Amino acid sequence: MERRQSDAARRRRSVRVQPDRVLPQRVYLFFTPSIERVVNNFAVLMPVPGYLCVGASESLLNVTTAFSLEELDGAFVYATRGRDD
Repeated sequence: MERRQSDAARRRRSVRVQPDRVLPQRVYLFFTPSIERVVNNFAVLMPVPGYLCVGASESLLNVTTAFSLEELDGAFVYATRGRDD
């Protein structure tokens, strides 16, 4: 677990731009076997708050706890959780 945290910290430091919104297309179609890893990498690289928008038929509720489902201006988005959540 400690190694995983240090890898995540290293990735955060190596990224110069942190997007506050990510709109991936066809994430599940192309990354189905490793969707948890891909989505968790998004969470590590995004600031808090940051927003991940996925297709209407896609859900992260059974994939990761790195995001919480929130309503934002009438749309449902996944928001990055605080680092301590």
